[in-house]
Amino acid sequence: MPEKTMARISLILTLLFMPLSIFSQIHLKNIARCGLPKVDDYKCFGYYEIDSSSSPVDIPKASIYNKLEPNRLLLQTAKGLGTVSFLVIKDDSLVYENYFSGFSRASKVNSFSMAKTITSLLVGIAIDKGFIGSLDDKVYKYLPQFSNGMDTLLTIRHLATMASGLNWSEQFENPNSDVAKAYYGYPLDALMRKIHVVRQPGKKWKYQCGNFILLGMIIEKATGMPLTEFAQKYLWQPIGATYSAYWGADTASHIVRAFCCFYASPYDFAKLGLLVLHKGYYNGKQIVPAWYVEQMMQPATYLRYKFMKKNDFYNLGLWTYPKKKYDAHYFAGTYGQYIFILPKENAVIVRNGRIPNQLDVYRITPDVELYLALGHSILEQVK
Repeated sequence: MPEKTMARISLILTLLFMPLSIFSQIHLKNIARCGLPKVDDYKCFGYYEIDSSSSPVDIPKASIYNKLEPNRLLLQTAKGLGTVSFLVIKDDSLVYENYFSGFSRASKVNSFSMAKTITSLLVGIAIDKGFIGSLDDKVYKYLPQFSNGMDTLLTIRHLATMASGLNWSEQFENPNSDVAKAYYGYPLDALMRKIHVVRQPGKKWKYQCGNFILLGMIIEKATGMPLTEFAQKYLWQPIGATYSAYWGADTASHIVRAFCCFYASPYDFAKLGLLVLHKGYYNGKQIVPAWYVEQMMQPATYLRYKFMKKNDFYNLGLWTYPKKKYDAHYFAGTYGQYIFILPKENAVIVRNGRIPNQLDVYRITPDVELYLALGHSILEQVK
């Protein structure tokens, strides 16, 4: 495990063993009470439920369903990283499905930051339905707190591309950073009132979870609906979700943690992958506009990240594998939550797990290549 990861875990563990009496803020109490983030930590935090579809859709099983053997070494490595689910879909049929460590198809697992991609899909739907004008709408049109100074420059696109220039602190190892507060239950209404633009937006890619909390708030303001109600009506029901989902929230202020914590079945996560694979079309209907999904799949190369490198890996909440080895786009969350979309193979791979591999945000985390290789070891056997 990388030294940075170990250092961060050590810091958090130190906090866990401090006397509870020294914690005066709710998020610090929750760090002590709930511990490190987990794939099933909805049991420790508030959430809103999103009902399963009234007409659930089964992913057809291929004739070779679970008859193909994945590469044994890759599978053992994946299991060693705490994999709890691994699914492979080829030509819209389920080829491989396996669960580990007591998890099953019906288990709800934490999306972590895969929720950002879900929130982005909801932005695309809101634009298509006419609730939001365009990606280039100014944020102050929906959130008046951004009506002054540099805040007036901020657009929805800036938020969705991680180029907002906000004064949001993303150091999860710091219990008083904005991201730690947001995850562990600090009142989100108070937290988000302190967030403003401090750098020219639209220039530099910088990973900030706060962008997607704001996007969730914009959807609610634009539609007049709670984010979870909007998601249920326009996404979860239309894809034919087999199981209900939970979305973590600050239930006191009714603000959804739209940057994380969408707890759902890996089986239903696979349907989100198929939705993106087919450019927003699934279950006999166009759910997300095709133009929006196509933009998600084209990295925003006009943005720069550290040392002025070109962003060749991210746009509108979706990651793109930037090397020639694989043609892949993906939802990604810490602890190795992935929904991979493979257009050339007409395939989707889903992996969920519970052991941290990297807590830093990299252009490519090492486990991406592991799970792509594992999935391909199955796909290569399909004739």
